[in-house]
Amino acid sequence: MEKRRRVESGEIVLPEAIIHHIQSFMSGKEAAQTSVLSKHWYSAWSTRPNLDFDHRDFPSPYHNPGLFKNFVKKTIQRYEELNLSIESINLFVKWYEANCISLSNELILKAMQMGVTDLKLHLMYLYPLLSLPKELLGSEKLVRLSAIGCTIDLWVNGKVSWSSLKSLSLHKVNVKGDVIWDIILSCPLIEELLLSECTCLVKVQVENHVSRRSRMLALNTNLFELRKLKCLSLKRVKIDTSFFHNFSFKFPCLKDLTVDDCFGYKAITISSPSLERISFAVKKRMLRANFEVPCVRKFTFSGSCLPRLSFGTSSSLLWKWESDISVKCSGNRNGLLTPSWFLKLKKFLADLSPSRISLTLSLSISILCEDSSGDVIQGLAKPPIVDNLRVVLPT
Repeated sequence: MEKRRRVESGEIVLPEAIIHHIQSFMSGKEAAQTSVLSKHWYSAWSTRPNLDFDHRDFPSPYHNPGLFKNFVKKTIQRYEELNLSIESINLFVKWYEANCISLSNELILKAMQMGVTDLKLHLMYLYPLLSLPKELLGSEKLVRLSAIGCTIDLWVNGKVSWSSLKSLSLHKVNVKGDVIWDIILSCPLIEELLLSECTCLVKVQVENHVSRRSRMLALNTNLFELRKLKCLSLKRVKIDTSFFHNFSFKFPCLKDLTVDDCFGYKAITISSPSLERISFAVKKRMLRANFEVPCVRKFTFSGSCLPRLSFGTSSSLLWKWESDISVKCSGNRNGLLTPSWFLKLKKFLADLSPSRISLTLSLSISILCEDSSGDVIQGLAKPPIVDNLRVVLPT
């Protein structure tokens, strides 16, 4: 029989591996809809190695969670009986029910036994929080892990062994004690790291009573040296200025850096021959930022306070790098944009003049320009060139 594609009853029969690949780009609901195309597509759907369990795809998921639970259990049971392997699992659960903890835990353990390498856990509003099982923390096969809304507890003398992990994303994850950096450093091959709104429980002595309190994650810069890391994203993490010292030594291969609503620093200096994309979202005041980045391609900034910037780039760049700037105009106490504010904006844009600038100004309904047109015109003489300007007005 010819191994290449053949035509039966007007149908082009694709190899099952190709159908699996196509379905891997779809959500669980979309992949299920392809099962009605033909028996070949149904067979491929029922054996696909990429599973997507999303309770929102089921009718009345909050009032009748049994449908979702039965579907998950029957699917995993079928894979066990047919001795099928699983490459990736995406589990989305967003409701309050204790039974979901046992379901999630059972699914993770089964997935580990079936050789899963890519695991995404979106577990919002579960209480108590799911504690990632030790079988997952000790998985040598895991390549990608994304976890939202769970707990990492290493117990006594516990450890993480993620020798194959290349991508780690933790969002709203609670860590017992200051072990997050031990976890990260147990991933020698890690290339992508995202930490967002994570907390850790620490012991607090109050008179004769010891309690545990949750605090935002803080970076321990003495431990950081991730030689293979290419993408680093930090959101609502405490960072001190020393974190940016010896940046190129700590992250020699880093290409993408995102710092979103972090705190603990007011001035930074980053020197990196590998960085290509830099993104800063600032809610608190940042005074100055110096960048020695000869290979920069794009700089993104959003905030209401405008720092002084300094860029050291290579004069031999074959491209003109881009700046995407979004400024929230808050005005002074009286809701006025003063001439001094426009001068700060001019200086800020002048610091970016080597780049192609796209500027978005977001105005609130109370913002007015102070009637000092002469001062404004003088302050804006020979303004920097802005290639794209967008003004967002309140609706």
